Amino acid sequence: MPMLTVVETILFQKQWPYYWSEEERGEFADYIASTPDALRQG
Repeated sequence: MPMLTVVETILFQKQWPYYWSEEERGEFADYIASTPDALRQG
């Protein structure tokens, strides 16, 4: 599997601490990197 980069928008960076711990944010980024189709509409 190719290496993927997860990019966080400025809005995401400002808002994630209201909802997740640092560990949860890291787990989310890992999930998105390993399952990129999870957020794709189609």
